[in-house]
Amino acid sequence: MCIDDLLKLLAEANVGCYIGSCLAYADDLRRMLHICQEFANTFSVIFNASKSKCIVVEHSHKINSVSFCHNVRFTIGGSDIEIIDSWPHLGHVIVISCNLNDTYDTECCHNKLVAQVNSVLCHSVSVDAIIKMKL
Repeated sequence: MCIDDLLKLLAEANVGCYIGSCLAYADDLRRMLHICQEFANTFSVIFNASKSKCIVVEHSHKINSVSFCHNVRFTIGGSDIEIIDSWPHLGHVIVISCNLNDTYDTECCHNKLVAQVNSVLCHSVSVDAIIKMKL
């Protein structure tokens, strides 16, 4: 058995939504975690809950109401999966906030660019100003 077999079991359970082989959205995360736990028990696999994170995205009309996150708990291997409101992915920070915009990520990217430009300028002190301008 391998991870492809587990993904097949999850797909056959007819829960969640997939883009390729990656889980994109789980409408029944507990059922999926139960399937993973059964797989782990059967094939002596250990899932590390500390390497898993859960981001809950709620409908924009529910953002100001009582949050779902305070009342939910997901576990795998007897350990809780941490529920977070931001996570870096492929160089960008996914942030779930009340205004549902990407301001934080945009500011992070801007600050990173400014730092890189300053680094180039600092390491090219002896380079002619015309060449710096072209860079």
